[in-house]
Amino acid sequence: MHICALDVLDSSIWHVRDVEETSLAEMLGLLRELMGQPNRLWPVNARLALGLGRTLGLASTVDRLFLPQRIDVCGTHGGLDWQPPLSQRDAVKETVNWFRTQQ
Repeated sequence: MHICALDVLDSSIWHVRDVEETSLAEMLGLLRELMGQPNRLWPVNARLALGLGRTLGLASTVDRLFLPQRIDVCGTHGGLDWQPPLSQRDAVKETVNWFRTQQ
């Protein structure tokens, strides 16, 4: 859990995100699982990929794939006392269910 040491009343931008910090690869795996599809992502050693990406000048691209995407939500959680109403998994599941009704 992230502890916020910030005077939230001075902030005017409010960010929201799931409590879970998920990489793009993890989110794709979750989506495929909830849609009943096989996970077609190849297992790759993240440390190796991150190191290779930095060596090749592709650090930001590889970081987006393998590292959780982080947004500072201290102001939102502290100033608004806001918490996500659903877990990430439940929210994605609702989205998948909605998507299926649109077809």
